[in-house]
Amino acid sequence: MLQDVPQLRPLVKRFDMRFVEVPAGEFLMGSPDGIGYSDEYPQFMMLIDDAFWVGLTEVTNAQYQPFLDADGYANQAWWTAAGWQWKLDQNITQPMYWSDTQWNSAWQPVVGVSWYEATAYAAWLAAETGLAIRLPTEAEWEKAARGTDGQTYPWGNGAPTERLLNYNSNLGQTVAVGSYPAGASPYGAFDMASNVWEWNATQWVENYANYAIVVDDEKVGDARRVLRGGSWENGSNNVRSANRVGNDPDYRNYNIGFRVVFAPGF
Repeated sequence: MLQDVPQLRPLVKRFDMRFVEVPAGEFLMGSPDGIGYSDEYPQFMMLIDDAFWVGLTEVTNAQYQPFLDADGYANQAWWTAAGWQWKLDQNITQPMYWSDTQWNSAWQPVVGVSWYEATAYAAWLAAETGLAIRLPTEAEWEKAARGTDGQTYPWGNGAPTERLLNYNSNLGQTVAVGSYPAGASPYGAFDMASNVWEWNATQWVENYANYAIVVDDEKVGDARRVLRGGSWENGSNNVRSANRVGNDPDYRNYNIGFRVVFAPGF
């Protein structure tokens, strides 16, 4: 549910960026044996220590534009060491599809961004607003998507339909964020199934054995990172809230974007 949180008013006013609250507490993470893929096992109770606010939608092209206007790609302060080196080596100056009309309308999610770019944007936005803005951890993302009781999709356990999400290549591309309010998560976040895969802060691990002990959400290095949510190309199984993939932090594609969180307790 959208709330008037005083700290977040600058994000609403300057960037038209809204958030929904996800409370602290335990939730059921992963999938039972026999459902989903082996990297989703074992299912377990994961604790989120502090409440956080997750982006109502994925970051849009309109919301990403000020980062470019502020020379975000030329300021090393926003980038991790590995990200800055990648940017220099590859002469990266903007998202991959920034000038492609199929993907660049104002309210489509920004796509063709690597994990390095998503992290740099979040660092810049945090500095611009004075708020604790960052990418969600994998656990935060999954709780925000499905709630506490392990439901299959953001809207519940019912099968996906074209009324609920943009998936299965039905439309052939991304759509404006928030186009499927009936598919919202238990906390009111939109598009947490499909439209684009979303980068998470967390380094990839192969399964959930001892997850709470081995998980690493630090921004350093060039380790593979988690992507969640599925995209406009994916079918029912890959838009489940527990589904997860990992990719190199320099990977960019037309089906990958991100959303941010405000996490004052982090």
